[in-house]
Amino acid sequence: MGPARRKCFKRASRRSTQQAGRQASPQAAVLAVKKLIEVNKVQALLGIWSSGESLATLPLASDADLLFMNTSGAPALSVPPANAKGLSYRFQATNDRFGRAFAEIAEKEGFKRPATMAFNNASGIGNTEGFRKAWEKKGGKVVEAVVYEPNQSSYRSELQKVLAAKPDVIVTGSYIADTTIILREWYQTGDAQKWIIPGWAANSDLIKAIGPQVAEGIISVESVSNEASDAFKAYDAAYQKAMNAPGLGNAYAAMAWDMVIVLALGQDPGDCQSSGNGCCHLCRRQSSPEGRQNQLRGRIIRTRFRSIW
Repeated sequence: MGPARRKCFKRASRRSTQQAGRQASPQAAVLAVKKLIEVNKVQALLGIWSSGESLATLPLASDADLLFMNTSGAPALSVPPANAKGLSYRFQATNDRFGRAFAEIAEKEGFKRPATMAFNNASGIGNTEGFRKAWEKKGGKVVEAVVYEPNQSSYRSELQKVLAAKPDVIVTGSYIADTTIILREWYQTGDAQKWIIPGWAANSDLIKAIGPQVAEGIISVESVSNEASDAFKAYDAAYQKAMNAPGLGNAYAAMAWDMVIVLALGQDPGDCQSSGNGCCHLCRRQSSPEGRQNQLRGRIIRTRFRSIW
């Protein structure tokens, strides 16, 4: 990276350092993004996590002509009206891709009677609908599909509706809080279904919440870093130095690393004040298959999945 690129990289890094609190709440995200835009005067927004947060805050970024880099899976973030200006960059697989991965795993494991439970938002429903479409293409049928509302103290009635269909596996589009309650209540029933759950809802935090006995046999599906990439070594070293843990264990940190790399490469070397649309054009050019390989050595994430447990 030449001197001009290094200068822009530093500028891009500063663009992404303002923080406004980490909460998986669209309402909180809107307030945080408004602060970042109006008070901190940021020039790009990086690291927006859930689909609900991204769908709620992308209009604010678009109005301000800011690049918007997210790790959200909702397909709506790729197309108008949400992404009419083309400023949204997704660094995570879409919910449809997760759904296809769920279906491949279900077929490989020999399941015949899947049911689904989805958190009522774009991500939750997108995951289970993606699974349903992929499963039906394989000639299968979903025996029951339940969409549930968030922030409940119990999901027993929704769970009983699913269990009444006698599924052999339950596929979810969920988050840790609701997954914790659902699995505790399921375990109390004594039923013996298997579960396929996205990795952001089925990870070490879930095991801490419900215990290894309840978590035994859960199939967790998540994007993984491209550990064969030369770029991964630099990211892994930086992550281990900062967190004292392997970089492979946090795909979202790798996505955020990629965001900074792409943003830096998307700066015009002669003009670090690139506008959202101008910078977006350069980002797209640099991160496309036609981008020069030496410029893309920072990219880590690729779309593939693995089962963790």
